[in-house]
Amino acid sequence: RLGEAEAKARIESIDRERAEHSLRFVNTAWDSAETHHLIIDSSLEKPEETAALIATLARGAFPQAPLEPCPEKPARN
Repeated sequence: RLGEAEAKARIESIDRERAEHSLRFVNTAWDSAETHHLIIDSSLEKPEETAALIATLARGAFPQAPLEPCPEKPARN
């Protein structure tokens, strides 16, 4: 389990790595809204509500997609 300071440091490190990767390989700012298909402020809703929103949008965009978990990612028990 991580302490608060260690968790913040890890998040900052991951964000920095993502930003560097984005600039190096696609020459765009990682945190730019223009480079994402969907941006959700997850602090505004409960995780279950956010997940339901994403699922609804995905079903609308991909109506033929299977609704069961992918075989390479089995469902949790």
